[in-house]
Amino acid sequence: MALVPEKKRLTFCYKQRYNTDMAQEEMMQESPFYQLVIQRGIEQGAREVSIKNILSALTARFPHSDTQHVEQAIEAIVSLDRLTELHLTAIQTPSFEAFLQALDA
Repeated sequence: MALVPEKKRLTFCYKQRYNTDMAQEEMMQESPFYQLVIQRGIEQGAREVSIKNILSALTARFPHSDTQHVEQAIEAIVSLDRLTELHLTAIQTPSFEAFLQALDA
């Protein structure tokens, strides 16, 4: 029977700690710095997916083309809008050479 009060005390302590952690997390999430870090992470992830999609489209459409130097050029692009344009070009271009011209444009 002596364990029941101890169990209640521990439960209370855990709940109190949980509530404190949640409050701290909410404060952190409201921080402009936190928002900036999250936004940059999202943008970096979108950029990486775009690069992967471009290379996948080129490899699937032009399997005998050397995409290694293209990969380096694409990875140097920072603009997500430009990467989106290149992805559409990779899907629609009639030839690998035409994609290279679009990449250099």
